[in-house]
Amino acid sequence: MKRLILVGADIEIIEQVERAGRYSIAGIVDNILTGTYHGYPVLGDDAFLVEHKARYAGSLLSITLDDVLVREKLYRMYTGHGFRLAQLISKAGTISPLAQPGEGIIIQNGVNIGPGCRFGACAKLNVNANVMHDGHFGDFCTFAPDVVTLGYVETGSHVFFGANATVLPRIRIGDHVIIGAGSVVTKDLEGGAVYAGNPAKKLKEL
Repeated sequence: MKRLILVGADIEIIEQVERAGRYSIAGIVDNILTGTYHGYPVLGDDAFLVEHKARYAGSLLSITLDDVLVREKLYRMYTGHGFRLAQLISKAGTISPLAQPGEGIIIQNGVNIGPGCRFGACAKLNVNANVMHDGHFGDFCTFAPDVVTLGYVETGSHVFFGANATVLPRIRIGDHVIIGAGSVVTKDLEGGAVYAGNPAKKLKEL
């Protein structure tokens, strides 16, 4: 069984890994916690793991944080130091064999992913997200719980879908977009902005 290090303490991800039985959690990296977290050792912070990378050679990493910018920063740092990322895909979901999960993806319980969907690096899909067929999503996207994207949705990188957001078919979304919880996206969204409402409207630029 391969060893896995979680970057960020996340009990939901720990439980998912334990149920899957594919990886053995070697420890957790966290910049605040010390000691143990739900029975697993906190190894240290990010700088510690990089400094002692030879000790953990062969271990895979999973970056659990929801923040798209933090996830990119950590991805760049760790892969730049030669670490490799695991794909954590829950067995309690429906993932089409014709979907293409990207490097470092996290897919939690109850997620549905249709055929033809493609994800960039380090996407995170929280519980019960529903991604319909032929959706193409850039690097570092986060889907909060119960997000629904319908067919042929296409996004850039760093898109955060708030809980219960819905995106209608054939919508195009630019880079660096935050979509508020419960929003309904009915038209294309330009990058670099926050949108919310039904229908979703721009609230401010990022």
